[in-house]
Formats: sequence, C-alpha cells, structure tokens
Amino acid sequence: MFYNHKLSQSAAPFSAEEKSTASAHRPMFSGLKTYLGILCASGACVAAPFMLSAATTPLYNPAKLPAGPQRAFPTAEGFGAASVGGRGGRVIQVTTLADSGAGSLRECMMATGPRTCVFRVAGTIELMSQIKPTSGNLTIAGQTAPGGGIAIKNHPSNLTGSPLFFNQPHNIIRHIRVRPGPTSGAKQDTTDSITVDSGAINTILDHVSLSWATDEPFNTTKAASNVTIQWSMVYEGLSKSTHIQGEHAKGMFLEGNNITAHHVFMAHATDRMPNAGVGSRVDFVNLISYNMREKAHQYFSMKQKQSSTSSGLLREANVIGNWVSMGPNSLRGIPIFGGNYDEQYSTNPGFAKFYLYQNIDGRRRTQANNEKMFFDPADWKYITTQPIGNLSVQLFSPAEQAVRDVTAFAGAFPRDAADARAVQGFLTCGGAIIDSPSQVGGWPVLATGIAYPDVDKDGMDDNWERSRNISSGSADADGDGYTNLEEFLNELAGDQDAAGNFINRVGAGIGTVPAVNCNIIP
Repeated sequence: MFYNHKLSQSAAPFSAEEKSTASAHRPMFSGLKTYLGILCASGACVAAPFMLSAATTPLYNPAKLPAGPQRAFPTAEGFGAASVGGRGGRVIQVTTLADSGAGSLRECMMATGPRTCVFRVAGTIELMSQIKPTSGNLTIAGQTAPGGGIAIKNHPSNLTGSPLFFNQPHNIIRHIRVRPGPTSGAKQDTTDSITVDSGAINTILDHVSLSWATDEPFNTTKAASNVTIQWSMVYEGLSKSTHIQGEHAKGMFLEGNNITAHHVFMAHATDRMPNAGVGSRVDFVNLISYNMREKAHQYFSMKQKQSSTSSGLLREANVIGNWVSMGPNSLRGIPIFGGNYDEQYSTNPGFAKFYLYQNIDGRRRTQANNEKMFFDPADWKYITTQPIGNLSVQLFSPAEQAVRDVTAFAGAFPRDAADARAVQGFLTCGGAIIDSPSQVGGWPVLATGIAYPDVDKDGMDDNWERSRNISSGSADADGDGYTNLEEFLNELAGDQDAAGNFINRVGAGIGTVPAVNCNIIP
C-alpha cells in the first residue's frame, strides 16, 4: 500500500512580512500542490513512497481519518489526530503579551468549555507561573498571530515547571514556540517546554518549536494516551543548567500508550532522541535525530509497574523513515545505534516487537542495507517483518526525503532566528549542546506585524469572510465537518489553498541532504 500522493516541488515559506499582510491571507507554505485521488505507482512520485504490505490502503482523506472520525485539521495524523479542540466553541482573542489578566493567553487557556485562542499580538509572553487548563476542548491557533508569531518563556523566578501543562482532553496546539529557559532560584527537575499528562487524551501538537528546557523540551507522561507531535522542532535542552540532577540535556520523553511522533526535528541532546519510556505502542515516523552525545532512539527504557509477577505490557513500535546522525558532541568509541531496546527494565523481558523500515543511521547507511542494522544487534530478535497494527501515519517518505521535508517545513512559522540557526547547523554538521540560551543569542525578538481585520471578533479575517459570503464561524458552509473558523485557520496554516484544496508537504522539500552520519564512522 502506498502512502504518498503525487505532488510537485515547493517554494519557500512566507516571510514574517508577507504573513503579516492583512489584505490577503495565503497559506504559510506557498507553492505546494497536490493531486488527490491519484495513488503513486512505484517510482512515480517525488517522495519515492514505498510499499508496506499488499493490503489495500484508503486514499488520504483530509477531513476524515481512516477509521471515520473527523481530523483535527487536514494534515493531522497520528494517534492524536481525532482531537476536537475548540471546534464550535467560543473565540477568545489574545490581545496582550502580559502574563495574566484580560486579553492574556492565560485567560483563554483557563476559560471553560470549547474555545479557540486567536492572537492579535505577536512577540514573547513571559510567564510568572505555569498555565494548566482545568477544562479541555482547547485550540491554540498560533498561526493567527501577526508579524513574527508567538513565543512563550518562563520568567527566571518561575519555579512551577513546564510553561504549558495539559491534563484535560482534546487539545490542538499549533504554530507556537515554547522556550522556558533556566531558573534563578531553586533547581527544578520537571521543567519541560510542554508536558502532556494523563487526562489529555486526544492531544495534537503541530508546528511547535520547543527548546531551552532544563528537563526535556517535550514530555508525555506514563498515563498519557492518543497523543501526536508532528512537523515540530525539539532541540537544545539545556545541559549544565538548573536541573536538580546537574547536567541534563534531553530530547523527547514519550511515555504512555498510542503516541505518535512524525516529521519532528531533534538536535543537540545527550539522549532521549526520542525515548519511549514506559508505554505500549508508539509510531516514530520521519524523525530527524542529530548530535546526540550518547543515545539516539531509546525504546521502553523505564521500569514498568505490574499487578502480578506474570503481567507485562506488550511494547510495540513502528519505526519508519527516520534519520539518525552523530554530530560534534557525539561520543566516539562507544556504539550509538539508531535504536535500542532496554529490555532490562521490562517486567517481561522480550515482550516487545519492532517494525523497521527505510531508516538511515551510521550503520544502516543506505536503503540497500538490511533493515535491522538500524537497531542494536542485541535487539534484533524483537524485529518483525510486518507493520504493527494500523499505522497511525499515512503520509511519509524514506529517511532521505524526510530530511528535506522536515528541514523545510517543521517548527512554528514564520521561522525565527533560533529555529533557522538550528536547521542550518544540522545541514552543515555544526551546532552544539548548550548550557544557556545566551550562548546562541538568546530569545529572538519577534516582529510585531499588523493583525488582520476582525471587527466582529469571530477569529476570521473580515476580508476572507466577505469573499466567501460567510458570517458565522461556527457554521460549516461546505459540509465537510470543519467549521468556517476552522477552514480559515486551516488555510492560514497552509493545510489547504484558497479554493480549499488539500496541500501535502510530504515529498515537497527540496535541497541537499547532509552526509550520512556527518561522515563519522561509528
């Protein structure tokens, strides 16, 4: 079954100045076109899609998931893709960069009932304490921010942990940057950029940029389920900073069940690039992992709790189209495998299964090599030749094309100086693990821009509404399951063009791919 649609080459994303133009709303990612309804035949697609099995696969439907539920937005994939977010609820405008009060992000996130946060300001929000919503059905639409977009950081005196913490169901978080930074008081052990906890079932993060946390930039906890992080950037977890354990530069710690990470850029950490921790099923698809000091992919590396001596949780992972590369801080003389399973931590050693396909690292350097070379040889006995269950991602490519796609389109847009620097460092085999944001220029200053006209405060551009004869954001003019507000947000985020046609980024990235493993021989 083929997972990519036929598509053309891509032009560059819009700049901050283009994005802030109020008179015409165009997708953040310009020049992409897709031809729906045409499955790729072998060798006929830009993205060189590949066959997983002989089973019949449904065409990609931008409105509905294969099992039937509405997608959170047209490009939403993975186990969190059925998130409802704030669909059909209130629109709450964020009109200030203040920590709290009227018009603040905190006011919107802490409101009750279905709601969508739209931004009338751009810049960095500095939090004095954690924001932890007590009501679910929340959409944070960072793509609505003018100018350079929205970033979130902790004030140095903020000792409450991750800036954003989710434990309520149905969250959609798009196009924001969260970079907490070090604390000035007592050292902490739980400061991620974003934490998704138990209760936050059906949560999806899309085009978020996460860095400069003193724990790991992204964490899902042991009881989390149905979560996706996609088209995002996770890099530069702070090393010798203010974590209670001392040196602690980490990547992503993804515990729980039914967790998907796809099209994510990860760079500059000691390990957890990513780490599946405790859990049962993960899909890791088209991830870039670069410049890990000790370990790249880690699978189920935390001890499970058990109800009896015979119990055990089947630990399964689909590992597809990932690129793992050593870098300047990677230790020489020790084996750094693309992936390894820490079976010594399982209550039922050997109760695991891994499906590997089209991954590249320092040992599996070409697609002609045996698939299992991506894993530690000690774990080869757990590798299966068939995909595990129904893969939660339909649109993907081999690792080489994933590098082009992820470096072109991942992270919050318009891309700021920090994200651009991180990507360029990877492409040139540069960059480093850092201790402080000051080593790399600190928090970028984001252009203020001009917000689009929205006199009726319904979240939609007034000009866009008039051009379509639309007045109600909660109605569904075309009957596809997305409200009119969502149609506007989807177009603004680059999921669809002005005519409502789906835009597929997979296979659209162009440019050079770095040398495999940066020419480092492990």
